[in-house]
Amino acid sequence: MIRSDTRQRALAVLLAIVTLTSSITAGVVFAAGPAAAHDDHTAGGGTDGSNEWATDSDAFRKETVLSGLQRPTETVFLPDGRMLVIQQGGEILIDDPDTNGGAETYLDLKNVDSIESQRERGLLGIALAPDFQQSGEFYLYYTRLANPNAEEKVDTDPRNVLAKFEHVENGGGTASRGEPAGESIEDAILWRNEIRAGNSIVCCHFGGGLDVGPDGKIYITTGDEFQGWRAQDLSVPDGKVIRLNQDGSIPQDNPYANDGDPETLGEIWASGLRNPYRAKFAPNGNFYIGEVGGNKEPESQEDINIGQKGANYGWPDCEGTCEDPSYTDPLYTYSHGESGFRPGAAVTVGPVYTGDAYPDEYDNVLFYSDYNDGWIKYLTLNDDGTEVGASYNFARQAGAIVSMTTGPDGALYGTNYIGQTGEGSIIRYVYEGTDADTVPSIDSTSVTPQSGAAPLDVTFERPPATPTATT
Repeated sequence: MIRSDTRQRALAVLLAIVTLTSSITAGVVFAAGPAAAHDDHTAGGGTDGSNEWATDSDAFRKETVLSGLQRPTETVFLPDGRMLVIQQGGEILIDDPDTNGGAETYLDLKNVDSIESQRERGLLGIALAPDFQQSGEFYLYYTRLANPNAEEKVDTDPRNVLAKFEHVENGGGTASRGEPAGESIEDAILWRNEIRAGNSIVCCHFGGGLDVGPDGKIYITTGDEFQGWRAQDLSVPDGKVIRLNQDGSIPQDNPYANDGDPETLGEIWASGLRNPYRAKFAPNGNFYIGEVGGNKEPESQEDINIGQKGANYGWPDCEGTCEDPSYTDPLYTYSHGESGFRPGAAVTVGPVYTGDAYPDEYDNVLFYSDYNDGWIKYLTLNDDGTEVGASYNFARQAGAIVSMTTGPDGALYGTNYIGQTGEGSIIRYVYEGTDADTVPSIDSTSVTPQSGAAPLDVTFERPPATPTATT
C-alpha cells in the first residue's frame, strides 16, 4: 500500500454518498485490486528467472532527468534536494529540480588537478561528509598524475586518490560551486594509491565504492588492478576495503593497524575483492559491496557482499560461494550464465529502499543492477538485512547503470553511463499505481439505522485493518 492519504480520501467520498441512501445492504468487504505489476510480488516483478518485470506494467514510468552527459559515474543528492552528477572525465554538474534551468558545472577537476581518465581511470566516486550541512565538505575518489609533465608516460606517477572538497553556496541553486579544501590540491588529498605495474600504467579494476559509515569513517572499495594476487596481499591496498578517518589518518581499531607486522597496511579493513565497483551503507549500518566477477564464461560469479571487519572474500582463490571457512561468502551471488542476455556480467549494488513513493513491499529491499545486461533487480531481505528472501525483476531495459540512489522524491534514480547515442543520462522510476491500486472497491456495506426520513444520520464502522492492494 502506498503511504498516502489517497485511500482515505476515496473512502470519505464513498461515505458521503452513503449518508444520502435510505437503505443499504449488510457486510463491508474491501476487495483487493489486481496486481499493479506482476506475479507473486503484487506491485513488483516476477521472481528472478521469470520474464515478468515490474516496470513493464503501467504502474511505473521511466523518466530521463538529465541527458547529454559524458560518461557519468555517480549521482548524489544534497540535503536540500539539489543533485550532483560526477563524470569520469572530471566534471561535476549541479542540477536544481526546483528551477528547471538546466545543470551547470559545479566543479571541473581538470581546472584544479591533473586528472587522468582513460580506460577505467578517472573520477569514480563521491560521498558527502555526515555534517555536510554545516561543513560543506565532500569527498572524491579519482585518478591523478602526480608528475604530469614527465617525458615518459610511466613517469607521470599515476595514482588513485581520496581528496576533500568544499561546497561554496554562492547564490544557491545551480550557482553553487565546489573547490578543494585547503590552500592547494595537495592539501586536499587524504590518501594515495599508486597504480603502476612495472613500466605500465594499470588500465582497470580500481573499484570505486565510496561512502561514509555510521561510525563516521570513510570507506573506499579498491580493485585488484587486474593482478589477482594483490587482493590477498596485505602489504598493498588493492582488492580491499580501505577505512580512514575523515582527516585521512588510520583508525586504530582497523584490524591490521596494530598487528605488529610492519608489512601490513593499517588502512585495510577487508580483503579478497576483485573489482568492487560500488558499495553502499544501508540505514541499519550494513555495508553492501557489489563485486564484479571474473572473465570465465559462463561460470564466473557476480557477488554482493556484506562488509565485515577483517573479512577475506576469497579472490582470486574463489568467487561466489567458496565453501572454505577461511573466506567470507557473499550475501548473494549469480553466475554469468544466469545473468541473462549476453556473455559477461558486471554487478552494481544500489540502495536499500527506504523511500515513501513505492508500495510497502519495496520497503528495505536492496536494489542491484547489471551494467553488462542492462537490467535492475532487487533482493528482499530479512529484518537485519543479512539474509536474502528472493530476487525480483524490476526493469529489463534500464541501460548501462553504474550507480543508483533514492531521490528526495522517493524515486529510484539510475546513472546511465552510456546510451545508444553515445551519451549518458540520469533516469528515474516514478510509481503511478493504477485505479485499482489506489482506490478500494466496496462489495457491500452496512449502516445503523437502515431506514428513516431524510436527512438521515447513519453510523458506519470501519474494518479493523486498513485495506491494502496486496493479496
